[in-house]
Amino acid sequence: VLEGVPWCMMNAMQIAASSTDPATIDVALDWSYGSPTLVAVKGGQINYVRSMVHGSVQELVATASVDYQMEPLEAVHWIARCLDQLAVDGAEAAQIETRDIISRICSKLAGEIQTALEYVTWRHQGCKLGSLWLMGGATRIAGLSDLLKSKLSCPVALWQVTAGEACLTSEYALAAALAWGEV
Repeated sequence: VLEGVPWCMMNAMQIAASSTDPATIDVALDWSYGSPTLVAVKGGQINYVRSMVHGSVQELVATASVDYQMEPLEAVHWIARCLDQLAVDGAEAAQIETRDIISRICSKLAGEIQTALEYVTWRHQGCKLGSLWLMGGATRIAGLSDLLKSKLSCPVALWQVTAGEACLTSEYALAAALAWGEV
């Protein structure tokens, strides 16, 4: 099977004008419904690809879907409400339980990311690590990116490209990379 996601992620990083320094390793995470994919790019070439076990939107919404009989879209809204800092103060038990589950899943994903980044930096000693670019639909769930950022020790940025008044946000990174290839 030929997987095109890593090449789209590399192109998306180039569109967003990531570092062109050959001593910098740029990293991106496609965080969507399926397994998250991490890609490391060095010198404009894909250097490392890893499919993560934890952290997919499918895994995140599974508990709310089953426990509270919610459709996936309803579960996404429920997660955003549970992660809302203002709602945490007066949260009910179900919200606190959901927030704890989401936090544990994000911790597992962060652990996988840290392991991958340690390997990449060990493999390329002397190179510096750029920001981790977050791409994909999970970035649209309010509070989720911030939760993941809090569990990582590297700089994290949401992918976006702005041209004039138009702005392409992280959930469109792969589509933008595909479209950009035709321009």
